Amino acid sequence: MSNILFICNANMNRSPKAEELVNRYSEENEAKSAGLHPIAIIPISYEAIKWADIIVLMNESKDKQKTMLYEMFSYEEMNPKDIRVLEIPDIYPREDPELEKVLIDKLKDESLM
Repeated sequence: MSNILFICNANMNRSPKAEELVNRYSEENEAKSAGLHPIAIIPISYEAIKWADIIVLMNESKDKQKTMLYEMFSYEEMNPKDIRVLEIPDIYPREDPELEKVLIDKLKDESLM
């Protein structure tokens, strides 16, 4: 079983939806979510980083959120974490069926669900 932490900007749409899907459909994994911005519904924390075996970033830019994460937490805190990027643009409302479809496809591709 892996602990998966999904991270997006504000923890409003993409990361909480991914958390919901993994917790609903995966028997092998447990998920939580957080956001990088100070306005995030659930802001990223050291405890969340420590809990996670796998960190999944949502941003469409491969390096932007990863850079932000490494600016917030030390190299020692982040390693040897398995960090993945799904490259999902921040254009979907949380309950958009298209977001759910995109997430399910990408989560299956990454063997997270």
